[in-house]
Amino acid sequence: PTGLQDVVILPKESFTLLVYPNPFRDNATIEYSLPEGGQTRLEIFNLLGSSLAIPVNQFLSAGNYKTTFPPGDLSSGIYVLRLTNGIHSRTSKLMIR
Repeated sequence: PTGLQDVVILPKESFTLLVYPNPFRDNATIEYSLPEGGQTRLEIFNLLGSSLAIPVNQFLSAGNYKTTFPPGDLSSGIYVLRLTNGIHSRTSKLMIR
């Protein structure tokens, strides 16, 4: 025996945020991955920084998640989607047609 062992390195879960379709009219699907559990907040802002909607605001375990966002009475335009979880934060542009 050589004393060497096979080492398998598993990919570390990453903190991701994906919105589709984008632009959208009826509903947007928001997928996100959390590398660790914690208080998780998904928030929609207008370009002036005003919070307009909070689709998710709860403690979530590490893992992959999916939610839908209906625009409701939001007008056509560009918005900002922000996902926060512990020290992690990610933003994405959200376009409503």
